[in-house]
Parts: sequence; C-alpha cells; structure tokens
Amino acid sequence: MRITATEPLLQGVAWSGKNLVAIDPDVVDDRIRRKALSASTSKSMKGCLARFAGEKLLPRDDDPFTVSALGTSTHAVLEDLYNVTPKKRTKLKFLEIRDKHADEMWSEKARLEAEETPEAWAGKRQFWIDEVSRLGLGEFDITDPTQVTTYKTELPFDGVHIAGVPAMGFIDRVEVVKVADKDEYLVIDLKTGKMKNAFELNKHGDDHGDQIRLYSDAIREVTGKPAAIGRIHYTQFGVARDIPLTDAAMQKTREQFRSAWDTHNKVMETGEFTTEVGPLCGWCPLVNACPAAKAAGKVDLTNTTKVNGRRVVDPTLEATAYPAVQLGIPTIRPDAKKFGSKLPPVAPVVVDVAQKLHQIAASAVSTPTDPYADIPWSDVATAAEPAGSAHAGNDKYPTYAKEDIVTNPAAIFSDGKPWEPTINGTLNGASYAAIAVISLPQMAGELLHEAGRDITGASVDALTDLLAGIIVDVQKPLRGGEFDWAAGINTRIRGALRTTLETLPLPWDATSEDEWKAWRAKATKRTHVFVTKAIRTYNQLDVIPEPSYSALLPVAAPSPATVARKAAA
Repeated sequence: MRITATEPLLQGVAWSGKNLVAIDPDVVDDRIRRKALSASTSKSMKGCLARFAGEKLLPRDDDPFTVSALGTSTHAVLEDLYNVTPKKRTKLKFLEIRDKHADEMWSEKARLEAEETPEAWAGKRQFWIDEVSRLGLGEFDITDPTQVTTYKTELPFDGVHIAGVPAMGFIDRVEVVKVADKDEYLVIDLKTGKMKNAFELNKHGDDHGDQIRLYSDAIREVTGKPAAIGRIHYTQFGVARDIPLTDAAMQKTREQFRSAWDTHNKVMETGEFTTEVGPLCGWCPLVNACPAAKAAGKVDLTNTTKVNGRRVVDPTLEATAYPAVQLGIPTIRPDAKKFGSKLPPVAPVVVDVAQKLHQIAASAVSTPTDPYADIPWSDVATAAEPAGSAHAGNDKYPTYAKEDIVTNPAAIFSDGKPWEPTINGTLNGASYAAIAVISLPQMAGELLHEAGRDITGASVDALTDLLAGIIVDVQKPLRGGEFDWAAGINTRIRGALRTTLETLPLPWDATSEDEWKAWRAKATKRTHVFVTKAIRTYNQLDVIPEPSYSALLPVAAPSPATVARKAAA
C-alpha cells in the first residue's frame, strides 16, 4: 500500500553527487538524529546511511501486510500469550488472542473509514489471521509456553549506557531459568524472518547475535545482573538459535556499538549521508531516485519473487518503493552548503567495562524477581537449562578453567546438530567446529611425542597456537578476510598442514624464537600453496595437459663457488 501525497515525501534533503545531504538547518536535529542508540540503529550505521536517513524522514506506512507490520502483529499476539497464567498458554489461547487482535484491527468502524466493502474487508481480515498464524505458531515447536517463567515481556530500557553509549530499546521477552540450581535470566528475541546459515553469518556478520548481547548488557544495567543465556526464536520456522555470551563475544559487540555511535555522531555533525550499493538496494524505498543505485543498475524489486532461481515480477504484489517523482528529492551542486546538527555530540561515557563486571560479580546480586507478574515463581513449573560458563574465550568458542571441568562437566560441552557451533554458549561436541579445534591439541601432542619432548600444558598450548595461527593465516585470504572453524575449507587446510609438517619438519633444534617464527612463515606459505594449487587442477576440468617432466628430474649439484657465495651471504 504505497503512500500517496500531493507534496514531495522527502523534504529537507537533496542529492549531492551520490550522497544524500541535509539542506534544511533543522532536519537533522528534528527528524534524523537519535538521542540514544538502539540495536537496529547500530546495525544501520554499518550500511547505507542515505537509506537510514530516508527511512527516518518518510511518513509511516500503515499497510498491515508489510513484512514488518505482520511481524509486529505476531509479536503482539505472542506477548499477550506470555502474559497470561502459564497453564493457559496453549495453542487454543494463541488463536483466541489472535482473533481478539483481529477484531480490534478489522473492526466495522475501521472498515467504514477505509471505505471497503464487507466482502473485501472480510477477505483481508482472514488473510491477516492466516499470516499471523503462519508466522507465530512455530513458537510451540520451539518451547512449551506452559513451562516458562516469564520475568517480563517487552521490557523497556532507556536512560542506560552500554559500553558508555546511551542506549534504548525493548526486549521481547525475559524468562527466569535454572542454571546450576540458580535462578538466572534468559533473554529471548522473536524473529519472524529466516535464520542465517553459517556461511551468511561469516559473510555478513551476526546482527541478531549482537542484538542479544546488547540486551544482556541492558538487563545488567536495569537489574544489576546480566543474562546467563541468550536465544533467538525464529517463530515462522519453529527453530531457535543460542547466542554465545562469552566475554570475548560481548566485548566485540560493545566495541561495534561504540563504533556505531561514533559514526552516528559524525554523520549528524556533517549532515551528509553516504550511499552504499549492495544486494538489498532493490528493496530500499529510495531505489528509484538514488543516483548510486542507478549507476549500479539497481531497480525496484519489491514486487518480484524468485522462480527457478531468477527474480520475476509477481502480479499479486504491489511495488512499495516510491517513484522518484513522488519522493521529490532535488539535486544540488556537490559544493553546496550542508546543514548538520547544531547540538554538541554526545560522547560515550568512559567506563572500565571489565572493572564494572568484576564489581557486579563480586557484589551480592539478588535472585531475579518479577515486579510485574501476579504469579510467584514457586507456583510455576520451570524447565532446567544446561549450564553455561562466564569464563573468557574466543567469540564463538568459550574456554573453561580447571575447576569447571572438575565441578561442572555439563558446562564444558553441549551436544547438538553438527552445523551448530555452540548451544547455550558452550561448544557443541558434535559440531564441525569442535572437530577442528579438538584435532589441533591432538596433533600437537603427537608431534611432541614423536620429537621426544615433554607433553605439558605449556608445550601443548604453544604448539596448538602455532598450528592454529597457520590455519587462520591461510584461511582468511581464501575467504575474503573471514574465518570460521566450521568452514569446509578449514578441513582441507588442516589436511594440507599435515603434509607441510611431513615435508617441512618442525625446528626442534632451534635455539631462538626467531627460528620458530621463520619456520612458521615457510609453513604458512607452503600450506597456502598446497591448497591454492587445487584451483589450477579444478579449472583444467578433464583436459589435463601433458606435464613437463623436467621439473621431476634430479637437480644438478651446485658448484663449490656457488655454495661458498651463498654461505657468505
């Protein structure tokens, strides 16, 4: 349902070159600038800033059938479901709440205001009901709502600071769960869209995971106690994904959040919003007017669908990107004056996050209580959750202290599908990632044993880090700078590294660290060659040329003079 208007929809901005700039002295402060950063705005700061500004300035679309509108409606039904007595949270109750929302949205009064016929109105109402059911009923495949202890739904946080940045937002649901016999917070965000696979997460980043990690910090700021578990429910598909909340992962998210706030302040100060061409341009409301999209050949794809891998126009869909004339964005000279924010930037609050976390951990934090619920927790059955660990570790795969292994074996490994690296923040022992990382200490032990060296914690760690470093250095250039232990190419690199170790023995007789560093450089190069030579073979298909056998003949011994010259050098 495209918005119609007699005046241009986007006022106060203009195109200057390929960028969108503010030409109204008040438009940035009044319409675009954020007083606090949300997870969604943080994500926008990493993408096309012109789209971010345009979407803030466009009038709100009241179409109830857009993806976002249907998602909001589904959220509202599930929110009401989790606010009733636990034993009543059945599918029948979900349908009852859904129909109540439908009655309010598709009332007779609303029909008369929309000037729709009763038949057309009833058809739209039924379509809305079917869509909400399709998008929301998968919640019952993920969990049993009757066994959930709800702390709060749509928990707001405002006036708090995350990583020193003013933050705001709403958390879809916070539950109370048992972790190691203690009541802890479980933060849940509901998504009606599709879950990213491992390849997409590596390529585009984990915005959903970052959102959960920010919510964990928000819970800590509001209650003094962080979330123990973070989870996303993809309700359309009935699947869930646990989000690692390790110290390293949390710190990385905080750094990105601070960086997004810095970007926000800079662009608001200048009043210039850069464009960034990408695969989602076809769904941007500005695509028909954007000079960068036009130069890249991008077109409106909002009324298309995929058929046999190709995008074709779907006559049942309405194009929702606005025509350039309706947007009404003028073009000005690149050197024309731009109007940025007249307000001083809000600098991040300098805070030692590690010290604050230490203080919270050392203080007596009370057991979570629910100031909003009518039902005491003692009257509600709760499902026990696998224990996690708060120890620092890699941003995907946590490490554990010795006392964890002795006192809490369940916290060390989880078990699940092979493509799931972690479950509840612990390494999934059945995963491809676990196969990769477990093989390295084993390989280190074998090499130490063969060399007659003592197998100690320090020696295993040193050799494991050496091998892991080579794998990372080889894999990242092959994947455009991305790295994942679960990647298929990681397996091939580990195989190539074994060949390298066979043909380039470790420098066990070295007397300095520089000799080990030199060996690492050679081993990295050789492993890289073994892997990349495969591309040459693959590209030849079945047309293999007759090789030049001269490369396999014995090499003539160098003359004494050559040997002496090399030795002198």
